[in-house]
Amino acid sequence: MNQDLIERLAAQAGIQFNKRRALDDTDPLGYMESDADFVLNNLDAVVALIEQGGLEKFAELIVRDCVAIVDALDSIRVESFHRADGSKVITSNVLKQHFGVSE
Repeated sequence: MNQDLIERLAAQAGIQFNKRRALDDTDPLGYMESDADFVLNNLDAVVALIEQGGLEKFAELIVRDCVAIVDALDSIRVESFHRADGSKVITSNVLKQHFGVSE
């Protein structure tokens, strides 16, 4: 998983997480803060994720990234897929339609 990409997309969706901290500042490689403390230290991000549409925004950004990749592949692909009726299936359009992402 591309952590930098995930963090960039999360930030674009308004979700900014603080990294898990060491329990003891003098021993940064020691035990890390508890899950409960991690959530408390990221309460703003949790609220943005759950109550302010952050999850939907994040998901849309991921889909848009996927669509951009598929569009690039479609532009260089020689063969295209066809339905039984002979019409083309453009992969990016299928993804956009499935996830409800508009232009």
